[in-house]
Amino acid sequence: MNTATSLSILLVDDELELLTSLSMYLRVIGHNPWTAVSADEAERLIRSNRFDLVICDVIMPQMSGLEFFQRIKASMPSFPPFLFYSGVLDCPIKTPFEPGILGFLQKPFSMTTLTDLLPKVTQIHSDRIG
Repeated sequence: MNTATSLSILLVDDELELLTSLSMYLRVIGHNPWTAVSADEAERLIRSNRFDLVICDVIMPQMSGLEFFQRIKASMPSFPPFLFYSGVLDCPIKTPFEPGILGFLQKPFSMTTLTDLLPKVTQIHSDRIG
């Protein structure tokens, strides 16, 4: 992927191994990943940086990914789309997705599945500009 389509992506997960794997993969395919191990850390980053996408685990200690999404949505007039994932079979994210949620991935998911969703983010940003 060339730098013209490179995305700034915030990854949020309390599982360091998955966070590291996702970050390394996204960097290899030409994106700019940032990482946060908690929703509080992610909130600090999202308020001080511009991201094209937030990829977030649903189940985390202290604050769930959905609670984090609701907090950002309520307090920021413009926020990046969220892509959620979880290993929980009965996940609270339901379709159709509410505005601001790009999608949901069930763990385990392939990196190809993730990669296939990234053009949607580029299209969202093109629509906002165009």
